[in-house]
Parts: sequence; C-alpha cells; structure tokens
Amino acid sequence: MPTRLDTGPWRHFYRLINPASRLLIRRFRVGGPSDDLLRVLRVRGRTTGQPYDVPVRINTIGGNRYVVAMFSRAQWVKNLRATGFAEVVLGKDTERVAVHELHDRSKTDFMATYVSEPKLAKRMKTALGVDPSRLDPEDLRLAISEFPVFRLDPTAATSS
Repeated sequence: MPTRLDTGPWRHFYRLINPASRLLIRRFRVGGPSDDLLRVLRVRGRTTGQPYDVPVRINTIGGNRYVVAMFSRAQWVKNLRATGFAEVVLGKDTERVAVHELHDRSKTDFMATYVSEPKLAKRMKTALGVDPSRLDPEDLRLAISEFPVFRLDPTAATSS
C-alpha cells in the first residue's frame, strides 16, 4: 500500500504554507488558470458555526467543479460533510456552493478521469507516494478510497 502524504512530515509544511496561500488568494487574487483554480474554501464549523478558510485546488472536469481532499481526516473535510455548503472565495468575490460528496461508481469514474490527466496524475502521485499508473486497478481503487471528492454546485449569484 502506498505511503500517505498526510501522515508524514509534509503535513507540517501545509501548516506553514496555508496562511500564505490564503493571503495571496484573498488579498492579491492569485488564482491560477480557469481549469485549475486556487481558491479559498470557506466552511462553517460543525459545532461552533465559525467560518474556517482553507486554500484548495478546484479542478474543472466535464464542465463541473471538483475538490479532491488530499487529507481525508482534515477538520475542513469533516465540516464540509456536515454542512453540505461552502463559499468559494477569490479576493472580495464570494460564491456560495452546494457540496456533494461523490461515492462508489461516480467517484471511481471521476478518479479514473482525474488520474488520466498528466497534471492531476502528478498531484495524485505526490499524495500517494507512487505513480497511479503503476498500481493495478484494485490497488488504485483502494488507494483513492481515502481521498474524499466533492462536486461544487453554485447556489447563488457571485457577490462582491
């Protein structure tokens, strides 16, 4: 089984880089190309209701927007599952989205498409610690089962 990125020393790197990423996205509107959006995802806490901001990559595949959580045990993932809604933030623009987690066949189909694109496969290789193309289908299915995948559907007009 491949080594997970979120169990090793890399998790400490994200504690340092996330505040800088949030600043760049919210203040300077650094966001990336339209097919690979770097955005802040604002999620309400499960118990406190307090908003939490986390920088995420939003991938556009087949006209839909998706977030693949590389850290399945992260608090923002648990909050997102509990609330089902979030806000996508770039600068002062905020878009409210409904969030739907993919399961079973739809997740498997999505991940097959995800790892077939070279740029995205490279991210998955980093997260898994092994090239996904080197895994047999069953090992790949088991490896990606740990990665939550969320589809983002707009619920309201973008506000400034």
